[in-house]
Amino acid sequence: MKAKLISIFLLTILLLSACAKPTPTAPVSTDVTGTEEVSMPGMDAQNGCGKPGISFQVIGSAYCGSSMAGSYLQYYDTVTGTSAPLCAKPDCTHDSTDCSAYTGQGASLSYYDGKLYWVGNTDVANSNDKVLWCSNTDGSDRQKVKVISMQDIIMEYQPQQYFVHRGYLFFVGQNDIVVSGEAKLRYTLGCSPLDDSTDFSIVYDESSTDSMNITVRFYGNSVYLSANTFAFDATQNRSVTKSLKIIKYDFLKTTSIDIFVETDLADRYSDFWVTEQGTIYLPGLRGDQGYIWEIKDGEKTEVLTFDAASSTPVPVENFAYLIQMEGNTRCITVKDYSGEPLYEGPLYPQDVPGVPGNPGTNSDDSTANYSYAVIGTDGSRLFLNHTRFEAGNMQSYVVMVDVADNMKATLLWSGAD
Repeated sequence: MKAKLISIFLLTILLLSACAKPTPTAPVSTDVTGTEEVSMPGMDAQNGCGKPGISFQVIGSAYCGSSMAGSYLQYYDTVTGTSAPLCAKPDCTHDSTDCSAYTGQGASLSYYDGKLYWVGNTDVANSNDKVLWCSNTDGSDRQKVKVISMQDIIMEYQPQQYFVHRGYLFFVGQNDIVVSGEAKLRYTLGCSPLDDSTDFSIVYDESSTDSMNITVRFYGNSVYLSANTFAFDATQNRSVTKSLKIIKYDFLKTTSIDIFVETDLADRYSDFWVTEQGTIYLPGLRGDQGYIWEIKDGEKTEVLTFDAASSTPVPVENFAYLIQMEGNTRCITVKDYSGEPLYEGPLYPQDVPGVPGNPGTNSDDSTANYSYAVIGTDGSRLFLNHTRFEAGNMQSYVVMVDVADNMKATLLWSGAD
């Protein structure tokens, strides 16, 4: 039965691909005239999809990913309303490394040019190297693409997340180092062609005694990197930004420019966004006012405000949202970039079928409460991972909420790992 479901899933993707506008095959040609600043679905990294430790990708009318710290890929087909491990092997029990859905933890899944890519363990005995793998969208025909050296890459840069974009593999790294007896944090961005070469070009390398938050977004033939240096401010009882820099790196021309730099301690910045049209939105918090600014020509222009904000709003494709607790209820405010309210109220107006309790409310019993992380968006929906301990095991639930349909919630998959 599961093999049949996988076949339906594949057929849906193939039909969608057949109807879509043709796109170049990987690797991307050096002739990028007309494509440098144009969105290329299926060839571009999916901005905002996935988190370190959680894989998530949009594949046509289907979704694929893992639960928190999950080792097996799951899929959900919106056409049939079915979900299952991404494995078409008959009689597979989906609990061993022989399963086609197995990737190991922290796989950093990417959907690129009709294939799934992820980083996992090597199949070479007595080796600690990692490998970039690829497979068909049903998990079959697994192939080794690139060896990622434990000594030269993993230990040196400690990649936290990987991305595949237009013929290249990127990683964002963070590790502890000691320079002249002083402890620092090192932040890096590495880039390598999507082939069997083992070398990476380090296109960003910054060390600091302060904490930093590194965010990357992909657009055209460029990767945008935001370096947000922050420190705790006792007078405000929260972290504030000490400096912010947004860099644009053209990986074909191997050139980079600073497109925004600021050291305004009044603002607390968070993860920026680059739309499919190339518009850059920067979120911030000043006092109890949340902001979304547009970044253009080195300046920021106010686009949206969120009143009575205790956390920073989040810009994504087509809208921005603010999630915060009101009493024991997790609430969300959603606005499009014209300022039109799309929704305001409980994150989950009704219980989520298949999820015990309500992941949007807290109770006096802390063991019954859920943590949450937004792990993706497709321009009209948000995807959240909710986690809590049940019977001594960490249980995760991946939920889709439809902003356009009064936050209608659907459980995509769940699991303990």
